[in-house]
This record gives sequence, C-alpha cells and structure tokens, in this order.
Amino acid sequence: MNKTDIKIRNLVKVNKDMEKTILMVTHDPKIARAANRILRIEDGVIKMTLTPCEVIVKEKAVSYADQLKARIAEIEVQLDQLDKDFKAEKMDVDEYVQKRQNLKHVRDSLREELSRMGVIT
Repeated sequence: MNKTDIKIRNLVKVNKDMEKTILMVTHDPKIARAANRILRIEDGVIKMTLTPCEVIVKEKAVSYADQLKARIAEIEVQLDQLDKDFKAEKMDVDEYVQKRQNLKHVRDSLREELSRMGVIT
C-alpha cells in the first residue's frame, strides 16, 4: 500500500467515524472513486454529479493531455459559434467581448498546461 492509499483510507475513516465531510480535489479517477459523491467541474462549473460506480462505467481510458486537447477543441467550436451569434446580432458588443475573452483565457490556460507537459499543439 502506497502513501496515497494510506492517506485516502485515513480520510475515509475520518468521514465515517467522525461524521465529517471531506472535500477533495483530484484529477485521478482512482482516488475519486473513494468518495461517496463525485462532482465533475469544467471551467468552474459543475457539469455532473456521479457515484463511484458511475465513474467506473463512464470513464474512458483517456490521458489528461487528450482531455485538455478535447476541451480546447470544444472551446474553438464555442468561439466560432460566438462569432456567428454576434454577426447575427444575437448579442451586444459588450457581451460578445466578455464571452470571447473568457473563452480565449481558458483556451490559452489549457494550451499553457499542455506546453508545461511537453505536449506540442
């Protein structure tokens, strides 16, 4: 048993024996499965709530880098749609600029993370 497993077991024990809520943030699905409830968060928004069993079923064998690349691709689609909506006058210039800046900031942050990992995009 490694140090992480021991720490997780201790947290689960505190949760059960002392009836304390534990809030843990992780990118590791194995660690997440130790929880009673799992919240998937993207860009600061809760996207879904899962149980540990659902994580096992829904989880794909995808690397963190692939997840980042997929999110960048989603943002590119959102940026294209945003441009179309603005040209169709579905929003004012202030809303357009704010949404575009937010999306570009997230995209650039994800690209920086890939770069730190040595992944070329």
